[in-house]
Amino acid sequence: MNRMPPFGEMWRNRLFRVAALLAVVSAAVLVAAVTGAVQLRGVSAAAPVKPIPDSLLRFASPDAGPDVARAVARDVFQEDRTPAPRRYRLPGAPDDAAAQPAPRPSVLGTAIGTDEPDFATCQVSGGQPVIVRVGGRIGEFTVISIERSRVWFRGADGERFSIDASKPGS
Repeated sequence: MNRMPPFGEMWRNRLFRVAALLAVVSAAVLVAAVTGAVQLRGVSAAAPVKPIPDSLLRFASPDAGPDVARAVARDVFQEDRTPAPRRYRLPGAPDDAAAQPAPRPSVLGTAIGTDEPDFATCQVSGGQPVIVRVGGRIGEFTVISIERSRVWFRGADGERFSIDASKPGS
C-alpha cells in the first residue's frame, strides 16, 4: 500500500511549493471576483424628465401633405400603377430641382484587345484616372460598351451617352 509522505517532506518538493502558491493566488483572485460582483455601489437619481414643447408636437394640416389613407387603400402591386407627379420629401429636405447632375467622366484612352477584355482609362473631374471595363462603374456612371476611341455610359437615371476619347472635354 502506498502511504502519503509527511507534509514536511512534500514541502521540500519544488513542484509542490509552486502548486501551493498557485492555489493560494487563484483563491485570492476568486475572492476578489466574488466580492467585486456582489458589491453594491450607490445608484444616482435619474435626470428629471423634460416636457416636450407643444410646437414640436404639432403636425402639418392634412391637406398640406400626401393623402396617406388613399395611398394605403391602393393596391401596391397594380399593373397600371404610375408614380406620383411630385416625389414626397420630408419637411426641410432639399428639392430634386436643386440637385446638380454629376459631372460626366472624361475618357483618356481605350484599349481594344483580341484575347483580353477591352478597357478604357477614364477620369472624373478632380479624381485619379481609373481603368474600367464593361460593366464597371466610375462615379455614378456604368460602362455599357467600349469601342475604339469611344466609351458608352449609362447614368443613374438610365440616360445613355457616349464620350469620344479623341475629343478632350467632350
